[in-house]
Amino acid sequence: MCASALPSADSPPDADRNPRLAEPGPADDRRPPAQLGRDYSFQDRPFAFRTRIRPPRCAGEGTGGTCAHLQKLRSARTLLRKFLLGRTRPDHGIRLRTSVRRTDHLRSLPRCSGPSGPGMEKYFQPGIPASKPEPLERGTQTGQRTGQQTMTTEKKPYLAMASAQELADFAKNNGVESYRAKQIERWVSKRWTVNPDSMTDLSQTARQKLHDAFLCDTVSIAEEHFSSDGAGKLLLRLHDGEFIECALIPAADGRMTFCLSTQVGCPVHCAFCSSGKGGFVRNLAAGEIVEQFFCACRKINSLPDNVVIMGIGEPMLNLDNLIAALERICDPDRVALAARRVTISTSGWTPGIKQLALHGRQWNLAVSLHAPDDKTRALLIPTKFRRDIRDIIQACKLHREATTRLLTFEYVMLDSINDSTEQAARLAKLAKEADAKINLIPYNKANGAFTRPSKETIKRFENTLKSAGVKVTVRVEKGADSSAACGQLRASARKEKES
Repeated sequence: MCASALPSADSPPDADRNPRLAEPGPADDRRPPAQLGRDYSFQDRPFAFRTRIRPPRCAGEGTGGTCAHLQKLRSARTLLRKFLLGRTRPDHGIRLRTSVRRTDHLRSLPRCSGPSGPGMEKYFQPGIPASKPEPLERGTQTGQRTGQQTMTTEKKPYLAMASAQELADFAKNNGVESYRAKQIERWVSKRWTVNPDSMTDLSQTARQKLHDAFLCDTVSIAEEHFSSDGAGKLLLRLHDGEFIECALIPAADGRMTFCLSTQVGCPVHCAFCSSGKGGFVRNLAAGEIVEQFFCACRKINSLPDNVVIMGIGEPMLNLDNLIAALERICDPDRVALAARRVTISTSGWTPGIKQLALHGRQWNLAVSLHAPDDKTRALLIPTKFRRDIRDIIQACKLHREATTRLLTFEYVMLDSINDSTEQAARLAKLAKEADAKINLIPYNKANGAFTRPSKETIKRFENTLKSAGVKVTVRVEKGADSSAACGQLRASARKEKES
């Protein structure tokens, strides 16, 4: 082997500018050429590089190698350094294998440090992707569908989702005064307005340019129903003519809770719920979820005290768009709703629970358990989206350890199905294992196949849980005279539309 062709211990001039590219090997490295390939890593937004140079196989390997092959290896490394420093492009004649991964889509999301605490990795399964917004959040649904999913054909961002930088770029690119960007941001984040025509301190030209550049005011109130106890239900019309629901639920102490939807229709089809009637249509875009929230804020002229994601749809099946919307709503520099005031409800879709735990935000989790055993639960939740209770408990433990946030088991009480004292005892064991509180929900009639247990049965079930040392609450019924059960108002609107 030719010693003069071996890598030098002295770093080339480029290594002084970037120490991470310095040669790591000693001067007297006598390894054969096939083992001289080295790994280099270089990261700089918006790209992340992982590169390995492999020297060509030497015909004389084992007898000392050839000087020409080693010279080619050194030349390849020199070109790689220059490429990473932005001086040139790699020679396609060199055997260079490079993988490039775009990471600029994560800039708008906070960095997630991942799970914490010992033994957390045992809960994770490979193949669960990290959260990132889908193209749906920045597109327009046109009504063209493949199966049940509405397709996106127009790349146009929602004004409700526009960042401060995007608004500044809009002003710069459209000849609008730069200070107008802050005015628009105040209208959107502090006055919950996404209709440029209502932004009275903007010129007509600026308003029209906003209409042209963004999707504006795509969610509107079609109907509103308020009951005698103060609870309200909004039927919201989307830009493609579909409907969703949003509930406004006041508490006796004056606090207000919003109940938001995440999908048009629900694919889970729980047997006792009206949300799945009419089938699943599509996911809501992140901008539509935010506009739904803004509609409710304008209705009460205030931010709510709490938000529960318990409306139409399974949130964990639209988690990327939901996370993007909640990041917008909980941004402390913008809408500024505290993350701990948000609760995300799920029927028990464990891949979504694990992904939510990995995201690491301080949002509360509620799981609609509805039965303490898999056999009874199979009567209420269809097979496709049902997971075993043991898997659900493990996923909930993961979320609790990763976020330290409250876990709640939602339990709809159905007469002669899940209301016995034996079932209450088994439910108490599950709640203690998962360190969860239980929220009992007396059935709100939406399907003739089920009835609500008597008050005495509900009280006996509650006392059994309390005697086992479990925290338990019974949901106070609101909006009984305003079709307040999830999906009822939308079902009525669909029926009128079809007739």
